[in-house]
This record gives sequence, C-alpha cells and structure tokens, in this order.
Amino acid sequence: MKPIESKIGFLILIMILLAIGVAIFYSWPKEPLSEIVTPKVTLKKETPEIPADWKTYRNEEYGFEMKYPFFYKEAERSEGFLPSFSYRNTNFLGISVFQDSFKNYKLIDDPGGFIFHFDTESKQWLHENNETSEFVPKKMEVDIEAYLYQSGDITCSWDRLIVPHPSYSYVVEIMNTTCGELYEVEEELFDYRKPEFILDSNVLISTFKFLE
Repeated sequence: MKPIESKIGFLILIMILLAIGVAIFYSWPKEPLSEIVTPKVTLKKETPEIPADWKTYRNEEYGFEMKYPFFYKEAERSEGFLPSFSYRNTNFLGISVFQDSFKNYKLIDDPGGFIFHFDTESKQWLHENNETSEFVPKKMEVDIEAYLYQSGDITCSWDRLIVPHPSYSYVVEIMNTTCGELYEVEEELFDYRKPEFILDSNVLISTFKFLE
C-alpha cells in the first residue's frame, strides 16, 4: 500500500469512530432537567466553644454578665471603666458603661480619626457627616445585638465590642486589647512579636448576656 493511501484509510477510520461516538451520545438516555435536584446548602452559625475554666464577671447594677479567661488578673481600675483585667503585658480587657441612650452614643477612634454614631431609625452606623462606609462598626453574628469595631497601631490592636441594652437606654462597651510582646533582637535593638495568647472577640461576646 502506498503511503498516501495509508493516510486516507487512517482518516476514514477516525471519521467512522467519531460518527459512532456521536451516535452513542445522542442515543444514550438523558435525565430530564426537571428531575435534576440541586442539593440545598444551609449555612449554620457555629457556637464557639467556651473553655470550662473561664471565670464569670457579673454586674448587678447594670444587669449583665460575661466570661473571661481564668488567667486574666484584675488590674487597677482605670477611670471610666468598671473592672479591668490583664494578662502579662500583652492582653487587656476593660468594661465601661455609657449611661445614656444608644442614639446619643459616639464611638471615637483617635488613631483612625473617626467618630461614629448609630442611627436607631435606619439601624446603621454613620460617620459624623451622616455618611456610611466600610470602616463603620460591624454587626456580630451572635444572639444579642452587638457590634465590633477594630483599630490599632504597629504595637497593639483594639477590638471594641459595643452592646446596647435591648431598651437602648444604655450601652456596655468592652475593650479587648492585644499587644505584641517586646523583645530584644540584639543589644539596644528591640522589636515586637506575636503574644502568647490572643483573646477571640467572637468567643468573648458569645459569653455575654443581659440578666432578666
């Protein structure tokens, strides 16, 4: 057989195989589109696991309680705060109460230069000029109404948890601060490294509740 005839025969064989494949595809039973069921995916809110050895702080005057790590020690109270807790020189937890209506509450972020307030009618946070942005406090995925505002600098990060009473008659503010641990890289040269412990604000707020 000549080379050209061999190539023609090979091409004919390929075409026959393709024709058979197409015929099989179109003759194969198809499942009606109406019978195809797309499984529904339900996103469930996971409840953070609270360590059993955490302590409970309870405030009878303002009617709320929350838990905190057992190794946090009560520190000297700062002006404007109820209790204050700390761990080493890297973790600080402060609680304060704004004793006025939620609509009069202002969140002031000195490092960021922002001032926010909550519009109780539209249920949204606004800047001082009554505009909103991506920087406003975010609603937390918990059973109570609570908001998280995050700020910080090169050494520390601040998580401010804002919890209005259901009546909006006052606001509980929790400041969860985490700082880097200062260490000496070499003589008279210092830097910060990740602290030994970081308190997750989502876990912290899941322990908070107003008393009945």
